[in-house]
Order: sequence, then structure tokens, then C-alpha cells
Amino acid sequence: MAKTHKIDFVWIELTQQCNHQCIFCYEKSSPHNTKKMSFKDFCTAIDNLKDFEIKKIQLIGGEPLLLGSQLKKMIQYCGNDFDYLEIFTNATLINEDWCKFFQKNNIRIALSLHSYNPTQHDKVTQKKGSGKATQKAIELLTKHYIKFRIATVKTKYNQLGKKPNKSPYQLKIDNARLTEREDFKLYNFAMFKSKAITKERLKSQLQEKRIIERISGHPCFSQKLYISHNLDVYPCVMERRFLHGNIKKQKLIKIIKPAIQSLSKDKIETCKICEFRYACHDCRPDSMGADKLQKPWYCSYDPVTGTWEDLKKMFKRLK
Repeated sequence: MAKTHKIDFVWIELTQQCNHQCIFCYEKSSPHNTKKMSFKDFCTAIDNLKDFEIKKIQLIGGEPLLLGSQLKKMIQYCGNDFDYLEIFTNATLINEDWCKFFQKNNIRIALSLHSYNPTQHDKVTQKKGSGKATQKAIELLTKHYIKFRIATVKTKYNQLGKKPNKSPYQLKIDNARLTEREDFKLYNFAMFKSKAITKERLKSQLQEKRIIERISGHPCFSQKLYISHNLDVYPCVMERRFLHGNIKKQKLIKIIKPAIQSLSKDKIETCKICEFRYACHDCRPDSMGADKLQKPWYCSYDPVTGTWEDLKKMFKRLK
């Protein structure tokens, strides 16, 4: 019988509308996509999470702040039942009023900033002035002592720039994951090299605890859930090919599929015969359009022949 894993974190998609149109977007967000979660459905989602004793949630979009007073009403419905409530935002709509609300309701902020240089940031969002607006928001959050963190997506089109000497923040960089809107054109060779699974990257000592975790379940799918605007439940904020079910008619506790939670490299094509399969992280959504059970596109090892592909040749092949 498959092991039942404890869910400890859930994303809730409030809207697919966004005031930006980022070139890497993991959602199908845009200024023209008006799909959003109703307040009634939000209450259903929150009630299910409370029954499931989940204490950490993140509200996402699109851009959640576009909901205005509706977002405030949703947050107030959450009450004091969550130990960790975070909003993921591009931050361009944050003002003094929002900061006072965040502070009063103990809200954390995760925001996206893709360069220390505002003009480079604008290349990613395709919205002129978004970089300066985001930096202004960071100043406001700092002023009001609101806890925030920064996510930075790297593509070949945006240069990260140099951190200013007195900058209050540090960019946390993640190469664009190839799911939904993205394709390999976002990568240059340096980015690919930093991401590729190679012999050199597997030389570090393996930790017993991590190996046991990867044998018994997926590192993300086993502990996390994503609830979409229409109450479909998936295992990841970037994944739409594995579906647990929908919570409009069934309780969350009844639709969780142990087979999704326990997905390990033993079930992944090619990886299942690889001697290194428990040594490398597995991001299923980062698939570049391949089947959901295909070997990671950035792995340079062939377990059948026991050989490693030259990265320059591999990069050319992928292009």
C-alpha cells in the first residue's frame, strides 16, 4: 500500500489576470485573462485546508492585488487559522494602504524582481516602469517592517546587474523552468551548463535522509498542493498534468492520490534504470513539453551506455 504523506504547504490561485506579461510565465496569466476564484470557492478551499490541518499557504495569481477589496475579504476569512500566510505578487500595486493591511494581518510577501537594473527587469515583464515600481514597493515593505522575500527568474534576455552597495535585498536566482509559456530559447549556454545534471555535479556525498525521502516519494508532490481558481487540485503550482481531483463536490482529504505523492525516479522513463536516480532533484513540470514521465531534459547521462553527453553538443541538439 502506498505511503500517505503529510501535506504541509498549499498554493491557492486567486486569479489568472495579471498587469504584466512575463516572458517565462508559469501560469497562463495576462492582462486579458479574467478567470478568477469566487469568494464562495475561496471559502470552500480554506475550509478544506482547515479540516486537513494545513498551516502554511500562499495566495497567488496572476496578480492577487488586482482583486483589491476582494483580496482583503479573502484574507480576513482566513482568520488566525494559519501560521504562515504569504502573497506572491509582482509588487507594483503595493502602496501605503496595502502595507498597513499586511502589517495588521501578519501577511508575508513574496515578490518577483528579475534584475538590480529596472530596465532589465522590464524586459522580462514586458511592462515599462515595472522595475522602478517594484523597487519602490520594496522600500515601502522595509519601512513598514513587513517580512518579504524575492524570487528572480533568469533568462538569456535579462542581465541581473550588480547589487548596489546599500541594497536592502539580495536576488535569489532561478533559471527559467521550461513549462507553460517557456521554451529553450530562453537559455544561453552558461545557463544550461549551470542547470545540467553532470558527472561533476553528482560527486558530492549523498545524505541518507535525502535518499530515503526520494525513494518513498516525490520531493515536492509528496508535501505540497496547488488549488486552481476553479478548485482543481494539483501537486505543484507549475504542474497541470497530474490531477488529484476537484474539491467542489468532494473533500480534499478524499481526493489526494497516494500514487502522485509517492512518484519517485523508479517510475520515470530511463531514470528508473539509472544508478544515480536518487542523487538528483526531480522537477516534473520542468519538462520542455515532454511526457510527464520522461527523463529530465537537462540530464546528460545515458544509463544504458553509462556515458555522459558533451554539454556543448547537448546544447546544440536541444536548440
